[in-house]
Amino acid sequence: NKEYALNELKDITDQLHNYRNPFASLRLYIDGKIKMQVINELKKKLAENDIYKITYMVIPENRKYDERYYTRCHIPIRLPHYSHYIESLNSLKNDSAYIIDMQCSPGKWLVNDIARTKDNLVFHLERAIRQIPNYVIKLTIDKNLDFDDYINVLSRVKEAFKLWDERVGDYD
Repeated sequence: NKEYALNELKDITDQLHNYRNPFASLRLYIDGKIKMQVINELKKKLAENDIYKITYMVIPENRKYDERYYTRCHIPIRLPHYSHYIESLNSLKNDSAYIIDMQCSPGKWLVNDIARTKDNLVFHLERAIRQIPNYVIKLTIDKNLDFDDYINVLSRVKEAFKLWDERVGDYD
């Protein structure tokens, strides 16, 4: 029930405000089949309640070990202040020369308006990073995308960064 979940979220954020540790991050364990529309609503509500540091906890579906083993399998995210976020998006539209545009929807991944497969996404993204040294990746996620696919996208972006970093290190 969505209303129950939002009430629970309000209770949690109230508790976090009492705690107020600037280094604390809210751990989110999210089922992979949840649609990104729900996740985006959750992130917006968190940011509206001054919760800006979240961590997506990733536990494999077919895991070999107890879930406590996977505590280092996470993706930290810093949520923007919502009003600043809108301003940032508007400023990006005016400076497209530095933007690597990624669009992800169910069954379709685009990098700079060219369709890519999951298998070659890392290669093409790393190449785009090399071509635009002062880049910003603008990631547009379809609201119907499963959270599982979103995590897959984030993992591949991180892999492209790592590949680019290793290649830059080779030239030093």
